[in-house]
This record gives sequence, structure tokens and C-alpha cells, in this order.
Amino acid sequence: MIAEAEEVEHPVHGSGRLVGLRRNGRLALVHFETLPLPTLVPTRELRRPGERAPHPSSSANTSTDIDAPPGDDAPGPLPTTLQRYALEPTQADMALEAMRLGVVPAQGIEAFTVARDAAFASLNAALVEASGRGALRVIEGDYGAGKTHMLEWLGTRALSENFIIARVTLDADETSPAHPQRVYRAMMHTLRYPDRPDEVGLGLAPLLERAIISDGAREIFAVGERGHGTHLYLSAALTWLDALNAPALTVEPDLNSWRRAVLDWLEGHRTQSNLGLNEELSSAPGSHPWLYSLKDYRPWARIYAFILSGLATLARECGYSGLMVMVDEAERFALLSRENREHAAATLRALSSAALGDALTPHPSDATLELGGVGRLRELPCRFEPASGLGVVMALTPSYDDDPLLQGLFPPEARIELARPLPSDYAELARRVSAFYAEARNGLPLRPQQIDAIAQTIERLSARGTLGSMRQVMKTLVELLDVHRHFPERAAGVVDNLARVSHFDI
Repeated sequence: MIAEAEEVEHPVHGSGRLVGLRRNGRLALVHFETLPLPTLVPTRELRRPGERAPHPSSSANTSTDIDAPPGDDAPGPLPTTLQRYALEPTQADMALEAMRLGVVPAQGIEAFTVARDAAFASLNAALVEASGRGALRVIEGDYGAGKTHMLEWLGTRALSENFIIARVTLDADETSPAHPQRVYRAMMHTLRYPDRPDEVGLGLAPLLERAIISDGAREIFAVGERGHGTHLYLSAALTWLDALNAPALTVEPDLNSWRRAVLDWLEGHRTQSNLGLNEELSSAPGSHPWLYSLKDYRPWARIYAFILSGLATLARECGYSGLMVMVDEAERFALLSRENREHAAATLRALSSAALGDALTPHPSDATLELGGVGRLRELPCRFEPASGLGVVMALTPSYDDDPLLQGLFPPEARIELARPLPSDYAELARRVSAFYAEARNGLPLRPQQIDAIAQTIERLSARGTLGSMRQVMKTLVELLDVHRHFPERAAGVVDNLARVSHFDI
């Protein structure tokens, strides 16, 4: 175990000193020589100076089959299944309770997801791309295919890779994709930080506070002599927050209320107009930049995408890997009018352009993006340059290909298709969950014959269509295992009866 204050090496960030451990030792907070502030990285990626880098197979790989025999280069067998899934007893209990409801648990989701190796590989690659110039992925699948589960996994993985994450579930009313400000505001509300992973509702305050003391961030987003910075919104916000932190500034009203007002403005809250805010702040001494409007206008997707791209760059300058934005349930297109669908398409297009920039091929919805704003606002692109660190991942149903308005909205290489698992895949899932259940409940492992009987039953039921989704399979599995645990004398009979049933109501 690496001790605090010890010198360490990282394959990407280089040399540094360990500040502390987080999340029961799985994450390490390290002050690297190449970065301005301490940064969270997976502990498994660190080594002592002069120590040989660990073999890739020695890292915990939750996608490995449970019963796969170790090869010549593989590590020895782990003491328990819980250690293979990197779950503590409390987390294991929570995982089982999630399964009992038919939900793939967020903790260990990769181990309890089958037939998704290609999807996991693509999302892992997206994390690498996002930490550089940017990344876009579109997860496609019908209802019940596991799109939301993949986003859950990605969010956990992104935090472990030192990304700030934001996730929004689109809704035809509250967060309609036709209203980009509402989508943006929801993203700001759901921001989570890798160095504070269990805290919610933090908004932009932690990032901006960190940016104020970062020389790199202050240099990139500095305001020039004309009162405008490289980023029309973030430069102004950082300048104001820095000024309101000055100890010599002792004017009324309370400075905290002014700081909160600036944050509310940048997070897209419906508080006061930018005109009212600028008038209120005008009593502060000195010369400060104008705070431009952020309105709930449908054609303003380009402006909010520009802000998100800037936030990703800001995150990189503050020592994070970047910003990972996840958008779920974009199938709400079907509930929108044609006019709103045009603006919704422009919103998704703006997010894509913020992530990829010129690498995105032209699309008819680009014309809608050009409508938003007047004056300086009309000049803003979707992507802030020099851009880096933005990942955008959306979960969609593939039906949008049938809509002429939406065809070609995303590049083919960004699309991840989630096909429905085969019955044999569900049988493999049954074996994994059975092994996990036995360890999590501190019980003796089930005999191979018992596990095979459960797996074969699940395979037959799914082949008949009785179990048609991951949710149904998970729920049935845990119920069967509960019978094995609490009523072992009845277990064989229950499995036999299920195997003979042609229709089973879950």
C-alpha cells in the first residue's frame, strides 16, 4: 500500500506526491508536478519511482468472466467474488437490493452486464478522447436494452478517471430538448466532482473557486483592455468572482449575495435579468466586464454549447480530466411538434459540435443554430477554442433514423448499437449473479449443478419470451436465489417448475 506523502509515478501525468486516498483507497489524490492542483486518479495506475508498471491484467477487470481460468500472465485467484467486483459488504447488499428491483447496480455494473463488450470498449475510448480534443458517443437501443445502465456505468467510470460529470434526463415539459437553457440548467444542477463524488447540488461553485486560484485558467480566460475575454461568459464570471473575493471590497449589499447572483446567472437560473444584475453590480468600485444575457430562447442552443465547451476547457486547466455530459431519453422527440423537433435537433447538434468541432460534417439543423442571439452573441460558435476536455454521450432510440429531419444528425463512428442479449447471454448473467450472491450473503457457494440448473431455466424462459429484458432477468434471478438461501429444501422444485412453465408472470 502506498503511504501518504510518498513519491509516486503515473503513466500520463508523471511524477507526483500522494496527498491522500479516497473511496476506500480506490482513488488517490496526487499533486503532480505537471498539474497546478492535486488530481484524483485510480490508485491502481500509480507506482513507486523505479517500480515496474503493473501488468495490464493485474488491474481489477470487472468484465472478466467469473469462471475464467487464470492464464500464465493472469493474477492468481482472488479470495472472494466480492473482491473481484471491488465491492464492500455494504455495497454488495445495496447491489443485491437493486437487482431485487430488476435494476443493474451502478456498483459493479460492468460485471453484471452481458453482451456489451463492444459498447464498453467504445465508451472507454471516449473517455480517452474526451480528455484530449473531445468525444461524442450515441448509445442506441430499444426500451429495456440497457441504455440507462450504460450511462450509469459511464458516470461512475468518468468520476474515477477524474472527470466532472453532468447528467440530464430529457422531458417533454421540464427539460425539453427544444429549450436548451432548461437542458443546460439541469446539467448545472447535476454536476458532480471526482474529488467530492458523494456530494450533489454543488453547481459551478467548486470549479470556479478552483479556477480563480489557477494561473493557467486565469491566463486563458483573462479579460482584456476592451472588457471582453476569450470566453464571453466565463471570462466575465471569473473576473467578477475574483473581484468580489477581494478583501478590500467593503460595499453594500452583502458580497455573498452578489457572488450567488453571478453563479445563478452563469448556471442559467431564472432569477433576474442580466440588465438588472449589471445594474445591481454597478455600485462595486472599479471597472468590470458586462454580463451578457442567458435566455430561455429555443434558438440559443449554440450559446449554451459554447459555455459547456468553455467549462470543459476550464476543468482541464484546473487539474480535472474534463467534463463528461450525459443525455438520457432523447426518444422524447416523438412527443414534440415539428417546430420543437427542429430546435431539439439543433440542441443535440450543438452539443455534438461542442464536442467535435470541425470534425462534424454539415447537417441541415446547422441553419437553426445560426439563428440565436444578436450582436456579439451571434458570433459565438458552438465550440470554444482552444477547446479540450468535453465528452458528450447521449442515449437514444434508433427510431430517429426514420425522421427526415434527424437523419444523419450523428456521425456513424459515434454510434453504439445495443442489440438485445441472446438467451445464452442471460444464462451467463445467471452464473455471474449466482456466484456473487453466494459471496455477498456470506453463504457457501452454490454447487455447480445448482448454478447450471438456474442458468438453464433463465435461458429457456428468455428463449420463450417470458423474460424479455434485463430487468425481468435480474428480478427473477434474485428471487430464485432467495429461495435457495431461505428454503433450500424447496429450491430444486421451484427451478423444475419454472423450467416446465411456458408462461411466467414476472
